[in-house]
Amino acid sequence: MQIYNITKERVTELVNKAFDSDDRPADLCLCYQCRLDVTCYVLNRAKPIYVLSERGIGHLKDNYSNNLQDLADLTRLVENGINLVAKAKRAHHLEPYQSNDIKANAYYNFPIITGTVLSGVTFEPLKAEVALYFEEKLVEMKDNKWNNPIQLVEMNNGNYLFWPQNLPAEIEGIEKTFMFQLNISAEGYEEAQHFFEIKLTSESEQNNKFQSHNTFTCNNILLFKN
Repeated sequence: MQIYNITKERVTELVNKAFDSDDRPADLCLCYQCRLDVTCYVLNRAKPIYVLSERGIGHLKDNYSNNLQDLADLTRLVENGINLVAKAKRAHHLEPYQSNDIKANAYYNFPIITGTVLSGVTFEPLKAEVALYFEEKLVEMKDNKWNNPIQLVEMNNGNYLFWPQNLPAEIEGIEKTFMFQLNISAEGYEEAQHFFEIKLTSESEQNNKFQSHNTFTCNNILLFKN
């Protein structure tokens, strides 16, 4: 059984449409991280609609998409998110794009790794630094537009995002488990570590296409004051 969030798909569609519109702010960056920032902003404020993927998705999606009030509410949130992101660009936006692609016979293609850092007392999002490690080394990202470590600010709502660089494999079809470690620190709070595994099967081609649904979501990380 799989749980399906109709709101997430609808929001992703509206965000991409707004970013590609001729009416978008002239100073808006069009990179995928800015799109994700807006998507996270909206999803943190919109009501999720969950269904079982096996039944009724098409019917419910049509009903939800045609609800004018819901559409208006989501559109307003998207506009608010875009205005915030346009005014608070990431530092690397001025840097030229630089891919970290590799050449190999096959590849382990990692999903986007995401999660949330919260106060263990109030459960509110925290400003924190989150670093992703593999084999005791900082993980290299897909390209220079992704940061590791990440500095969470108010606009992030406690959400972090990593997209690790593909790793080489000898041949396709080989299954391997990767153990990752997150180190999290915030002023006035005890440092925390979180370990998780991702199981992948090597593929013949690199996945260089950003897909918001291709994600691995970690459990919420709770920090407690010193």
